[in-house]
Amino acid sequence: MVDKHGPLYSLKLGAHWVLVVSSWEIAMDCFTTNDLTLATRASIADGWLMGYNNAIFALVPYGEYWREIRNMVTDELLSSHRL
Repeated sequence: MVDKHGPLYSLKLGAHWVLVVSSWEIAMDCFTTNDLTLATRASIADGWLMGYNNAIFALVPYGEYWREIRNMVTDELLSSHRL
């Protein structure tokens, strides 16, 4: 597929589009200069309607609030004392 479509192409897997990167140069560019864009989650209606305005850990976009929630989850919920 790389020979036909190039090192960067997209596939539709079910209902979702997936970006396929087969070149290490492009992958390095994606994870160094565009890492904040790729690290965040898409803002979906479920997060606003059922997730208390994107306050649920699994639906919250990447940012300061996500970092605080991640620290709370790892320190409190996933600690050896709690497990």
